[in-house]
Amino acid sequence: MEITLVIFKEDGQRREFMLHKRVTTIGRGEDCDLQVPLPTVSRKHCLIEVQDNNPVVVDLESSNGTYCNNQRVTTAQPLLPGDLIRVGPVSFTVLIDGEPTQIKPVRTILGDQAVEPVSPSKPPVSQQHTVDVDRESTAALESDPEEDPIAALERLAREKGEN
Repeated sequence: MEITLVIFKEDGQRREFMLHKRVTTIGRGEDCDLQVPLPTVSRKHCLIEVQDNNPVVVDLESSNGTYCNNQRVTTAQPLLPGDLIRVGPVSFTVLIDGEPTQIKPVRTILGDQAVEPVSPSKPPVSQQHTVDVDRESTAALESDPEEDPIAALERLAREKGEN
């Protein structure tokens, strides 16, 4: 089973993060597999785990909660292709084994605003960047606390591309 998390920048550019582990932790802590360096994200915010060949998202008692399809996650929430996971202000669309083949772009909005779809006047850029998420690569997400999470994730993509 191949699980990929997709984020979109404000300009519609798409970034993909392939998860290759049975359990992937997401948070702002250095020991997380996928780091989101924002104060609204808990050190260990949530995890995505494959249980009996079915992926689930589990909130790790985060301060601000983890959301799946705009519903707060309170127990292990099964994930389906196209589901939307929100960790702080960052929204990830879930791809499972390449499905869905087309997804509606959702952008992350920093500040007090909600996550909303990318404007149709700004179609997504066709170029896609894929990053394999593993223990070595996430060290690259350690960043200046002023750096927004998408910039940090893009920096990771650039650094992985140079290797």
